[in-house]
Amino acid sequence: MPGADVGRSLTGVGYALVFVYAVRMAGMYAITTTTLLLNAGLLPRWIALLSYLMAAVMLVSTTLHPALLLVFPGWVALAGLIVASRTGRSGVRTSPRSRP
Repeated sequence: MPGADVGRSLTGVGYALVFVYAVRMAGMYAITTTTLLLNAGLLPRWIALLSYLMAAVMLVSTTLHPALLLVFPGWVALAGLIVASRTGRSGVRTSPRSRP
């Protein structure tokens, strides 16, 4: 049976996976979702720029501060509220803006 030191080591590995890789994955998700919403005309340009900035910070962040994990859910809530307010009723589809 493994000792207590193995449990402590695996806990450290778990924290590293969450704080390093999950934050970077959330940054990539924010970039792709922002691009899709911007191209569909559902996200204002200034919020898209803030989203790209937030995603860049998440991608290059080297901190293990737990507050960084709260940035992404806040962004999801903000983007969701904006998309819901811009599409009107549920079930209404918007056409993507035309490209020049």
